[in-house]
Amino acid sequence: LAQGYRLVQLRAKTWQEKPLKALLTLASALCKKHKAQLLINGQLGLAHDFDVGLHLSSEQLMALQSRPLAARLPVSASCHNLEQLKHAQALGLDFVVLGSVNKTASHPDVTPMGWDAWQKMRAEVSLPIFAVGGLSPADVGIARQHGAQGRRVELGEVGGQHGRGPAVGAVEVARRGVDQREQRGRLHRHPVVVAHVGECLERRHGGV
Repeated sequence: LAQGYRLVQLRAKTWQEKPLKALLTLASALCKKHKAQLLINGQLGLAHDFDVGLHLSSEQLMALQSRPLAARLPVSASCHNLEQLKHAQALGLDFVVLGSVNKTASHPDVTPMGWDAWQKMRAEVSLPIFAVGGLSPADVGIARQHGAQGRRVELGEVGGQHGRGPAVGAVEVARRGVDQREQRGRLHRHPVVVAHVGECLERRHGGV
């Protein structure tokens, strides 16, 4: 945050309620201090309680008929196909992550879509898209060649590929990213990090 990152996702699905709320309280305070936006992964109730943004799984996304939070709070989703992308756009989500682009150790049974399929789906919608799945800092150039650039698209990595851990991998890929959000007339230009902060802490400290 001190280096200018302005978008953080907290993913701690296996944490118990009390330590998770404590972590979310701390993360929320830090993000407010640095004027950054915080999203909690998959937990709408906590998003409401702590007045933070929300990241949806693809299953959660497809079960919704309307945007789950007020327009002032960011809402994103994980997408894996064109139907999900179009539904996210129809709901007015602020951005999505689309993948998996390449094969990943975390999801060995998932067949990667590759850059050509990623680019074709990207061309069908106008909301900002972050590439995800088996990416490293070296992939920034090729990602931009396939549409992960310009005013509607940005690049990030969610996950811990290449042995760097879930938060570090995201930071490195997004280090020069710019969040360019045009939904509802807003346009913000800041470095972006989408990091699984909770999972990173849990793996380093043995859980809670």
